Amino acid sequence: MPRWLLFVLLAVGCRGAAARGLEGVVLEVEGQPRPGAEVVVLTQEPARGGDGLVFETVPVTADEQGRFVYDQPYKPGVEFYVLGALARTAEGYGLGGWWEPTWRYPAREYVPQLLITAPVSMRGEVVDSAGNPLPGATLTVTKVNLDAVTEPNTGSTAWINGARTRLPWPATWPPLTTTTDEAGRWQLDGLPRQGFELAVRCPGYAGSSTLVSHSDIIQAPQVTVALARAGSVAGRVLTPAGEPVADLPLRLESIQVDEAPEAAWTAQTDAQGRYGFDGVWTGSLTLRSATATADAALPFQDLRLEDGQALVLPDIVAVPTRPLTITARDAATGEPLPGVTLSGRLGDAGVRLTEASSPVSGADGQLALRTSVGGYQLIALPPPGWQAVGAEGGGLGGIIDGYLAPDAPAPPAPIDVAFERTRAVRGRVVEEGGAPLAGLEVSLERWTPWSYASDLTDDQGRFELANVPLTGSFEVYCQELWGYQRSARTIEAADLPADEWLITLPAEEYAPLTGR
Repeated sequence: MPRWLLFVLLAVGCRGAAARGLEGVVLEVEGQPRPGAEVVVLTQEPARGGDGLVFETVPVTADEQGRFVYDQPYKPGVEFYVLGALARTAEGYGLGGWWEPTWRYPAREYVPQLLITAPVSMRGEVVDSAGNPLPGATLTVTKVNLDAVTEPNTGSTAWINGARTRLPWPATWPPLTTTTDEAGRWQLDGLPRQGFELAVRCPGYAGSSTLVSHSDIIQAPQVTVALARAGSVAGRVLTPAGEPVADLPLRLESIQVDEAPEAAWTAQTDAQGRYGFDGVWTGSLTLRSATATADAALPFQDLRLEDGQALVLPDIVAVPTRPLTITARDAATGEPLPGVTLSGRLGDAGVRLTEASSPVSGADGQLALRTSVGGYQLIALPPPGWQAVGAEGGGLGGIIDGYLAPDAPAPPAPIDVAFERTRAVRGRVVEEGGAPLAGLEVSLERWTPWSYASDLTDDQGRFELANVPLTGSFEVYCQELWGYQRSARTIEAADLPADEWLITLPAEEYAPLTGR
């Protein structure tokens, strides 16, 4: 085996049973350390308000002994995933990953090996739907395959814990991109042998995301990509009386929008109620209102656009909207709370609201919306240092779920949402004698109204509980992850230490975990 083959052994949780993150070492196949290797750790978590996912790449560099360390930040109540790691050297790439929530369970059970394999070259062409070459098209590697890696020593392909996914190409790495020549031909060098995803773009044509798998590279190192011509969508929005609806913001989205943010287009109706979208990608599309504050809403429309089609939709009758006012308040004082936003869906028209498009509560605490009749499901998102008051007896707070009936009074009564101040509680868990206890879940739970915060102790027994309310009585649990309780007690919020909270447990206080 050539000397330039390397592998990275990820020893997850080596610093203690509850290390949130991973550490490892980059080695040559013969066992010699590989200093200075670039390693990128990739993480994922739900976006605030549940609107999609947030990916993050964290660069780390191997030291003189080839070691690298990544410490995962504590994010309370968030299913925070470490998706995997990519290594890059002058000799090639290596990757490995898993798919377990490291907020709740440390990733130490999932120990992939990253074998650095030599990069490959690929070539091909970009054509239109009739097979004609497309010069000037750009091809860019946007993701690296995680579904299969090459095992060290055997060279065989192995699935990584069933994680059939792809990792975003790290923004800190040089881009892999090229442009087709006059004959539509392209070639890319220095590609990861594990497989990758290519984003193909050409002016006047619909974009494409092309997956090149590990087996594709072995069997056919030439890829032809066919692009459909972009089209257009136009139409008119009218009132039930047949009058034009002017100045109504609209949004047209491709089903590829999650993978390609540019696959969305905006327009606004003119004085005659007309709208138009140009350069639209072919395939399945959704048309809907783009605002939650207009006097009318466009019922969402599912449509399909063919290659180069100029689609003119029949006139669409808008539905009237009604005021819906939400007031954010401080639960302790009843005073209005500024800085609150919303995420969710409004009415039968299907208007979507994100934190970015939401109004923000001002000094009066109010968020003024307009919605069509039908159900609405919203999540209230507070400013830092606050959380929505939970439901009595258990359940998340800040959820606004209701139905506006056609015969409901106009305007409906404002909806109050209560919030409470929170703070962080930090401390250590040790045994009698001072030895730190790693791998324990420390949690504070309040039932009236419900609130919950938890963290895992690190190798020094340290923990941090964020978003702990300033009032109430809490049940404190210190327990091992697999069902054995070390301690349970009750404490008042006023008695929680302002500085470090030292929790000392008897060495042999084990009992089966029972109860809620």
